[in-house]
Amino acid sequence: MLLESMAVCFFLTSLAFPNEERNAPQEAIIDILPGICPNTISPMGEGAFPVAILGSREFSVRDIDRRSVRLQTSDSGGSVVPLRSFFRDIATPLPSESCECHNPVSDGIEDLIFNFDLTEIIEALNLLSFPNQTIRLKLIGRMVENGGPADFIGVDCVQIPDNQTSPDLSLAVYALTKLTLRQGVRIFGYL
Repeated sequence: MLLESMAVCFFLTSLAFPNEERNAPQEAIIDILPGICPNTISPMGEGAFPVAILGSREFSVRDIDRRSVRLQTSDSGGSVVPLRSFFRDIATPLPSESCECHNPVSDGIEDLIFNFDLTEIIEALNLLSFPNQTIRLKLIGRMVENGGPADFIGVDCVQIPDNQTSPDLSLAVYALTKLTLRQGVRIFGYL
């Protein structure tokens, strides 16, 4: 009887925690607002907000379950689902600390770009509570084959000016124009 109870307990535990022995999530290199550095989110911004996962020989972006991807902060419980995604080679991942600028030159390896709604990001992640701060945003998701809670995590930083701060728009307009012409994509809501 004791043996049967232990077997049932083991079976129920394996059902409740099927991924108990999972490895730690793989580190993905992401670039928030590709081609623009530093990354700045205006509290009054709206429109599309791109976040790229930079592919490499060790990390194929084609293996990502795009439906599982979420954008989060380290400090809040909210998350945001992307509106759409597409594949394009836009940057070269650099082995560096998170929150540093990436090389906006293509490397021949496909990247995966997600467009989020900036208004939803500001509200869901409560970004208005971080005026004049630089915060870390993380992109999490699953790989197609595994299906675990988070198979990869990528981190990058954004600066949040307060509502009264007027950022230097000339640099932002230059960077946006360069990115728009280079990528053939119109992106709004940076500043």
